[in-house]
Amino acid sequence: MENKWLHQWSINFKIAIVSYLILLTVGFSFALLQGYDKTQLNHAKTITYYQGGDSADSLDLPKPYSHILAVMHVHAFTIPLVFFSLWILLGFVPTANRFKGMLIVINGLGILIYNFSPWLVRYGGNQYVYGFTIGGGGMFLCFGIIAATIFYEIFWGIKKV
Repeated sequence: MENKWLHQWSINFKIAIVSYLILLTVGFSFALLQGYDKTQLNHAKTITYYQGGDSADSLDLPKPYSHILAVMHVHAFTIPLVFFSLWILLGFVPTANRFKGMLIVINGLGILIYNFSPWLVRYGGNQYVYGFTIGGGGMFLCFGIIAATIFYEIFWGIKKV
């Protein structure tokens, strides 16, 4: 099979992939900004956001089942699709299959943990708030590693070991 690795692909495909990765990075940046806007990435504020609470400033109502279901519905489809596309591109990078497999498994577990965290915090208890940090951190870390590996392969080519 010729042109198996990304650095061997035509310039048109490379431009498309680089553009896609840049757009994904912008999207993840806005996701992080949205999380910061809602909770300042603070565990106590995340618990209040989902479970509700009252303070001197405002009364925060618990997130209803329908709200969490609507958010979960979108995230359960889109996050795996985004990462699946990255996993496919990672298949065209000549790195060790164990490395790629490990990234995919960690990434998949991060997605599961992150997607179930709102449910667990709302209905299970405060201790599950760490799922946002573990799952979201795993997703962002894997995204960074996968995107950087793909960028490197496109521009410089990785020598197969």
